Amino acid sequence: MSDRKDNSGSDLPSYKTYFGKYYTITPFFKALTDDRTDSEVDQLCTLCGFTSEDRILDLGCGQGRHCTG
Repeated sequence: MSDRKDNSGSDLPSYKTYFGKYYTITPFFKALTDDRTDSEVDQLCTLCGFTSEDRILDLGCGQGRHCTG
């Protein structure tokens, strides 16, 4: 891991600051509706050939919205 500061000027690594208290109220996050998440999960399952019987490990990167899709 790098010791460099992120663009916020924080001494904390970016993975500690990126998902801060304002992350879920940004315009981008508001566009991530349940319908969009469901559609993205359906597309991913189709592309990868997953079935409802398959088990998938979602390695965390974000708020985990695809875990519920």
